[in-house]
Amino acid sequence: TRLQGDWSSDVCSSDLNAGTVSVLGGVLNLSQPGTTQSGDYNISGGAELTGNTINYTGATFTNNGLVSCNEINFSGSAAQTLAGSGQMQTMRISNASGVTLNGNPTVYFFMHFGTGKIHTGSNTLILDQGVIADGASGTSYVDGKIKRNLAAGSQNGVNFYIGDAASYAPVIIDFNNISATGNLIVSTQGNDHPNIATSIINPSKSVNRNWVFIASGMPFSN
Repeated sequence: TRLQGDWSSDVCSSDLNAGTVSVLGGVLNLSQPGTTQSGDYNISGGAELTGNTINYTGATFTNNGLVSCNEINFSGSAAQTLAGSGQMQTMRISNASGVTLNGNPTVYFFMHFGTGKIHTGSNTLILDQGVIADGASGTSYVDGKIKRNLAAGSQNGVNFYIGDAASYAPVIIDFNNISATGNLIVSTQGNDHPNIATSIINPSKSVNRNWVFIASGMPFSN
């Protein structure tokens, strides 16, 4: 199904369970609450998918536009893919097989962890200013990189629920005085830093893990 222009649909749970829904432009409003959808989605740049929560069990959800639904809950039983670099209001992961990114999506409201990992590979999960991330644990986190967009001022308890394929190794940071907006990318690797031999750290007593912090803008004093 290929849609362009503004559409409103009171679809039931079986209506979009096959094929691909492509929103090429305008707004598609899916008003039926809590529907389960297994067909693929493709939201083009400049287009919007809005409406109630979608429990998504399909293989690939592609978003290069705006998804302002209450929530997209990735709840499949097999591994799923979130493709594209669009914006999504609220994302939830409820899939023990995990979700793999094929792009750099931005979540701008809530990021709910629960079951399964988000595998970024060479990509990055972007959390916009003020995003609340919750529910992370040793079985549900980001295997890869998180970028947080940060506003000026005090930013306390900024969480990066990250790890690698084997281990959960989250970071929580307090910034007392950011003088301008910017962003911070954080990732981790399950081995010693490449330059540990030239440091004062005894390799036999290290945590055998390193974290990488890449800041852009956001000058801070402490």
